[in-house]
Amino acid sequence: MIMRFALLQHPDEQESESPAEQLGDICAAADLLLAVFSQMRLLAPIHEELARALTSLGGEAQHRLRALQETIDLLLRAEPGKRGPLRMRATLLIKYLFDELETHAPRDEFCEPGNPPTLH
Repeated sequence: MIMRFALLQHPDEQESESPAEQLGDICAAADLLLAVFSQMRLLAPIHEELARALTSLGGEAQHRLRALQETIDLLLRAEPGKRGPLRMRATLLIKYLFDELETHAPRDEFCEPGNPPTLH
């Protein structure tokens, strides 16, 4: 969840990033989310907990993933002065999707509830 912290937890630091860096962070987070959901779909037929997690997430997560992709496409084509609202929308969609994953994804047997693993 390193990307989550870069995008969502430090708005004062985010303001010091260049627009290109912010856009790069958004694209990287979106790529990560797409990869995670793709892997979950691939593994769900052989992993009962993943299948339940995908069912819990429902079509809403897929809708938000598509909305995120569309928002990023618009963001990449937008004039620099008009990117603010699109950047905000993309960031909120990313936050929602990460929160949904944290809520519904199966926990590792070594993780305690409420104490997800951290990436180093």
